[in-house]
Amino acid sequence: MGLIRETARITWNYRSTLIVLLVPALSSPLLAVNTGPAKGGWVVIIMATYWITEALPLAATSLIPLVLYPILGILSMDDVSQIYFKRTVVLFFGSMVLAVAIEEQKVHKRIALRTLLVMGSKPRW
Repeated sequence: MGLIRETARITWNYRSTLIVLLVPALSSPLLAVNTGPAKGGWVVIIMATYWITEALPLAATSLIPLVLYPILGILSMDDVSQIYFKRTVVLFFGSMVLAVAIEEQKVHKRIALRTLLVMGSKPRW
């Protein structure tokens, strides 16, 4: 009984790694069909599983087609890049990177504290 629990605990600790490795392997029979829709379905299955289980960060999961579509011959790199890197998407991505940098460096707290120092903490201000 103790060995089973220990094995289950170890498996649970490495569940993300197991998901990342086993899902592409178990769904690989779709690649044997060697058609565009089957290859696309394989990528969708991988992405959906990673997205639901969060085995990979969502940002990394969303970039999987950027890598796999050209490798599998579903779309060319130019076509995939045009979809991913439209002006609004790049603007959104840049603003998210800036927000993470501000949060990481605690600039938002510095701004809030400086505002409190200048304005004070009275409700009327």
